Amino acid sequence: MSPKVAQFGDLYVQTLQKDAQGRLLSHPDGNGNYFPVQGNGQLNGYGMVGNPAPKFQHGIGTTVYLQEFQPELPRRRQIRRVTG
Repeated sequence: MSPKVAQFGDLYVQTLQKDAQGRLLSHPDGNGNYFPVQGNGQLNGYGMVGNPAPKFQHGIGTTVYLQEFQPELPRRRQIRRVTG
């Protein structure tokens, strides 16, 4: 299967590595602090989580027809130039 081509609007997040039981892996920094191991993604440690852009759009509308009704816009007055 070929890799998915990125689309406009794709959202990527940084991924974390997990062990076989699904627990996050962590490593010490030397000062007693533990940080999660980053990576395990497909794009430099990042994985796609979704795309908010819809693949399709739906619409609904209403049209009302009334018999014997034709709205008319008021006519513009014509200004006549008086010469003389």
